[in-house]
Amino acid sequence: MKFCASGRGIAAAAAFSVAAFVTPAFAQTSPPSILLVHGIAGPDLGAGFLPTLPVDVAIRQGSTTTCVRPALQFTDIAGPYPVTASASVAVIVSNANPLKPCSNSALLKKSFTLKPGDQVAVVAAETAGGPALLEQQLTESVPIAAGTARLVAFHDANAPAVDLTVTYNGTDGTQQKFVLSDLQPGGRTQAPTVPFTHYAVTVSPTGSSTVVAGPVGFDAAPRGAGLAFVVGDAANGTVTVLYHNINNVFNQ
Repeated sequence: MKFCASGRGIAAAAAFSVAAFVTPAFAQTSPPSILLVHGIAGPDLGAGFLPTLPVDVAIRQGSTTTCVRPALQFTDIAGPYPVTASASVAVIVSNANPLKPCSNSALLKKSFTLKPGDQVAVVAAETAGGPALLEQQLTESVPIAAGTARLVAFHDANAPAVDLTVTYNGTDGTQQKFVLSDLQPGGRTQAPTVPFTHYAVTVSPTGSSTVVAGPVGFDAAPRGAGLAFVVGDAANGTVTVLYHNINNVFNQ
């Protein structure tokens, strides 16, 4: 599989400012939705690739195909995009084509069916077997109580197990830390956090103090789920953390 280095470059590799989920995760009658995460750096595919690796992403349902615009680049997060429940959905990734978006041959493709209320992330990731689309479940099964928030971390990198160290400045002026330990490739872990608090997260190989990604700062939203995607390739030093927030995870 080969991604070409051509395509429209967009200046910074910063995450999109996108709409958060506005429907509580418990609203089982709400349409399912997909969050798109671009976690493949150009250098991980070899010399000559743009670092941002612009790609077109299409969402196909039956005979209808929606081309996500603008093209996604490494570290971009786009969506969520509502889809039809109980219908086959395909996410298709191709080389970015600024003249005719989503017209190039598919490089990565993943098909699935979602139930009402499902929220998933489809992550373009570098894995031990090469580039792939990974599906991560975002639907929260436990409400987030008033006065709390939640950090949910996903391992979508070509890397061994990792520890995530989360730090914040306590109300007494001291720095406090907690560690999400031994997050395995493809895995998910979570921890409660305090809302209206600024945190910083770093990534290290499990059992090591060597930081390979971060610190990445984020602010915990009240009754929100902060999503931290660990992506990249450890061998190439491209491991990083991408952050996105889901608001209002509670029963109405």
